[in-house]
Amino acid sequence: FFFLMIRRPPRSTQSRSSAASDVYKRQVHGEVEDESFFRSLERHVLVVIRDVDLLSPEDIYELVQTYTITRNGSRELYKILELVVSARFEDIGKDREMAQKLHVLYTRSGLCSPELIKRLEFFT
Repeated sequence: FFFLMIRRPPRSTQSRSSAASDVYKRQVHGEVEDESFFRSLERHVLVVIRDVDLLSPEDIYELVQTYTITRNGSRELYKILELVVSARFEDIGKDREMAQKLHVLYTRSGLCSPELIKRLEFFT
C-alpha cells in the first residue's frame, strides 16, 4: 500500500515534472541500456509525483509513456503511476484524446491493472 504525500508549493514554483521530462529527452536518444541513469531518473520521478495535484494530465501521460515504452521502471514505480492516474482520473477524462492515448499505452504494455484498463476503455 502506497501513500502519496500531497504538498502545494508556492504558485511561482515551476512544475518539476517538466524538468524530469526535459532531462529524459536530453539524455535518452533511442535505446539506452544505462540502468544507473534510469534508477536516478526514477528516484527523481518518485519525488515529483508526490505532488499529485501539481501534475497536469500531459505530465502524467509523459511519465506513463516514458516508463511503458522503455520498461525501465520498478514495480513500485508502475504501481505508483497507476495510483496517480487513478487519483487524477477525472481530470484526465476531461481530455478524451489523452485518456485514449493512456488506454493504448497501458493496453499494449500490460503494466497496469485490468481495472484501470477497463476504466480508460470508457474513452475509446
